[in-house]
Parts: sequence; structure tokens; C-alpha cells
Amino acid sequence: MCGIAGIYLRDPDLPVNRDDITSTLLSEIEARGQHATGVVALDAEGVAEWQKAACDATTFNRYRRIIPNTARSILGHTRWATQGLPAFMENNHPIRRGPFYIIHNGHVTNDEELFEKAERHRFGDVDSEAIAAHLASLGELSRLPEVMEEIDGDAAVAALDERDCARLMLARGRSSPLWVYAGVKVVIFASTESAVVKAHATHVGSISTKRLFHLKEGVALEWKGADEMQVQEFKVKPRKAYVWRGGTSYSSWDDSWRNKTYSWEESLDRQLTEKAEESSASTHKSESADEVEVTIIRDRAEDEDVCICDNCGQVTFWDDAEYRWVTDESNVSFIFCPECAAEFDDEDWLDVEAVEVREQLWENDDLDEVDDDGFSFRRPSSVRLYDELDPDEVAIIDDYANANESIVRSLAKRIMKGGSNAV
Repeated sequence: MCGIAGIYLRDPDLPVNRDDITSTLLSEIEARGQHATGVVALDAEGVAEWQKAACDATTFNRYRRIIPNTARSILGHTRWATQGLPAFMENNHPIRRGPFYIIHNGHVTNDEELFEKAERHRFGDVDSEAIAAHLASLGELSRLPEVMEEIDGDAAVAALDERDCARLMLARGRSSPLWVYAGVKVVIFASTESAVVKAHATHVGSISTKRLFHLKEGVALEWKGADEMQVQEFKVKPRKAYVWRGGTSYSSWDDSWRNKTYSWEESLDRQLTEKAEESSASTHKSESADEVEVTIIRDRAEDEDVCICDNCGQVTFWDDAEYRWVTDESNVSFIFCPECAAEFDDEDWLDVEAVEVREQLWENDDLDEVDDDGFSFRRPSSVRLYDELDPDEVAIIDDYANANESIVRSLAKRIMKGGSNAV
């Protein structure tokens, strides 16, 4: 689970404090991810600000650089890391490939396949980078729906093109939430409805509920300035489920199950139906324990974010979900309900020592000792890649390596002129 949010000014002259509204949006989605936080802002001259750090949004807002009031498009992200250590900036969002910046909430399970289709090198471990790389290979922001159709997994994505700050594209695949306020002068979006409402009410004014909506799965929206908004529909890939096969490896379910699409709503209904049937077969005449559990699940689903266990396919809640990863060459991570996580941990083939090393590195933020499955531009292995990369790709690596140093054009200009840092 991660959090995405942003603001797009259809009217660039709208008197909104870009820095303040960014802080509010990041704070409101902080609970969705506290391993890393990042932001990118574009104005008429290109990238006005790009910064990310391995910390929660509260810390990030306290120490980050300001967002200039020249910015027209802003993307923000709070990361709950499932693949790729947050200590390394190439794994955190916003992610840049070519002229495109993307933020992603969800989990892409076929990221290696997307890199192959894009014919692009991988710079980090994070699965989300495959979205940006594939979009860069197509070379046009409006082709994001084509990328979304190729994704196995869950995805809500926002994307910008640094060559044109007057464009924003949002797309929602399966499961991941995305709330949008499509105003006449401003667009505000976030993973939660409350974040959108608070940001608008605090910094813009009263909100029109008629313009606030939860983006449907398989829909992409693109804004081009004040007068144009385009809607594109795309096909969402069916969920691929996995089943534990007696301690050997994960493998797909049979075709009849795998070819069905289960959104979280469908999975929840299926789960509740099964429990209701079990309850009706019970010899108890009064409300049974199963019926009580059905009520609890239904009530929680109305108030909390839910996901689907990658093993059993049942609905679970993000607060209850547990992450596990396979420490072989695939380096795949899974989202499990507590029961399946316990089953996973009981299997002998799991490399417990490697997992403990990775968790210790993560906790201690130790950049000097990295296990063989890790990857960073600071490692010798990355040097060998330079011979295979073109100059544009090398520039991206340099940008990532300096993500907390000198990405700010607007601030640099003010310093050179001897001006104030205030916007």
C-alpha cells in the first residue's frame, strides 16, 4: 500500500500556495506509506523541484525544499516499500524515465516482462519503475492506457511530461483507489477522499461534491490546459492468483480460476457468501460466529482500505496484511492475509537468514553492507552498466544519485541572483 496525490492547475494564475497544499496532501496520505516520501513539480520552464527521501511525510515536510509558486503540476507520493529498499533513491517515487515522471500505488507482478517489452534497463529494484520505462519507450504521455493494459497486478498511476507542464494524466487499473476532484480551475487527486477534500477546503475553498468522484477501474483521464479533458477506457488484466503447492514454489491456479477477474468488491462478496452459507448450514438457530464475522468484515470494508491475498484470493485489510518475499533470483514479493503469511513462514525452503539480513539492513538503513539480491547505483555492479547505456540514461542515473542535492532549477536561479529563498 502506498499513497499518491497531486494538484494540477488548469488555471495557472489561480492563487494557491503550491508549497502549503503539497504539505497538506502528503500529510493526509502519510498513513498509507512511511518508508519514503517524494514530490516533483513542473512549471513552464520544466522541472521546478524534484526531491525524495527515505522518511515519513511529517519529516519530509519539515526538511524538504519549497515548492515554487510557479509550479503548475505537482505529484506527491508516500511509499510502503514491498520491492526495493527505500534507502536507495532509485526505488522511491516520483520515478523518472525519459521525460516522464510517474507515481504509482499498487504492485506490478510482471515488471520484468514490461522492461523486456520496453527494451529498457532496470535502474532500481522497485516494480513501479517498469511503468515509467514502458511509457518512455512509447514516448507519449497519452499512451499511458496502453501501459496500463499490460500490467499484471494493482495500479493507480499519475504521470507528467516534463516538456509540457500543462498536461496531467491519471489512470486506474485494478483495486488501487484513486479519488479525483475535477474542478474548472484546479484538479486535485489522492488515494483517499479525505485528502482531496481537506486539501481543497483548506487551500482553495468550498468543494463541489458533483465534481468529486472515485475513478473507475479501466479509465484514464488526461488534462491539457484549461479547456480540454479527455477520457480513455482500457482493458484491465484479470488477476493472476497464486497457490502454495506443498513447500516447493508458487504456481498459478488452474485456468478456469485464473481467467476470472476478481476485483476486491467481487472477492469480498464471494467471501461473505461462503461464510453466510457456512453459517446457514450450522445447527445454531441464533446468530452464529460466522454471521458475526460477516457483519464485522462488511462494516470494516466500508471504512478501511482492503486488498486481496495473493495466495488464497480472499479479501483482507491493509492493517492486517503482511508482506513476504522470495529471496531467490526472482526477488518477488507477495501480499498475504495473516493465515497465509503464517503458512508461508512454516515452509522449509524459505531462506530465513537472507530475509533477516534484508530486514536488518532496512531497519538500520545500512548502505555499506548490501546482500546479493540488493541493487544500488552505489554498488560496483552499476558501473558495468554505464558501458551499455546511452547518454540520456546515464543522465537519469546521475539525477537519481543527486536527488537530494541539486535538482532544483528555480531555487538555483534565485541563489545565483542573490535573492531570497521565499516564493
